[in-house]
Amino acid sequence: MSRYETIAGMLEDPLNLACVMREILRREKKSGGSIKILPPPIKHSESRLFYPTFREFLRIKRFSSVSDPESLDILVEVFSTGESIWYFSLSDGSEVGPFGSCSSAQKEVERMFINSGYLFLEKPPWQDKDCSSFPL
Repeated sequence: MSRYETIAGMLEDPLNLACVMREILRREKKSGGSIKILPPPIKHSESRLFYPTFREFLRIKRFSSVSDPESLDILVEVFSTGESIWYFSLSDGSEVGPFGSCSSAQKEVERMFINSGYLFLEKPPWQDKDCSSFPL
């Protein structure tokens, strides 16, 4: 049973659902606003990956088959201009870099967002099959 199946099953009990909703509200108040989540990056090609907004991340049905990132709402895009030179661009159009590797650029993206109050998901909390079994 996947993590998602387990949690979805727990939420069938209205008491559990109420506790989770209260805890989300408590955490929002504690952080002074809404809970901000940076999803894990999604690889588009060898020289390009992107971090979707969390709202977009919720809508993605299959992480393994995202083929057109231009149609998605993206927080950050990490890309290479060639010769192992990497940059990232933010949704406001600004670019940061250069970095000597993709992992260096990713670490900087994650550091920047964590320092801005985001929670970072290192991996998807659900899998493609969960999206099929529990459609939005």
